[in-house]
Amino acid sequence: AVKKWGDEFYFEAPLKQKLELENDAKDVINLGEIVYWVEGSCIAIGFGPTPISQGNEIRLAAKTNIWGDAKLDIQALKKVQDNDIIKVS
Repeated sequence: AVKKWGDEFYFEAPLKQKLELENDAKDVINLGEIVYWVEGSCIAIGFGPTPISQGNEIRLAAKTNIWGDAKLDIQALKKVQDNDIIKVS
């Protein structure tokens, strides 16, 4: 189940292999970037401001590894609530 924090979703995705924070890890991401939060073992998708954002930036709670990019339907994402089940494909 997904957890919501402002306009960010994250969900647990523990990996068998331990990952390290990459040199290009960042805490302010671009719309559509799919990231991995190493300390929390979670995948995160930011689509707007979080409680710690300054202005309209997408600021996550910690630096994350950028894994990919996606086209996001922001209006659909805003309807998702804490503990909803979402499919990432």
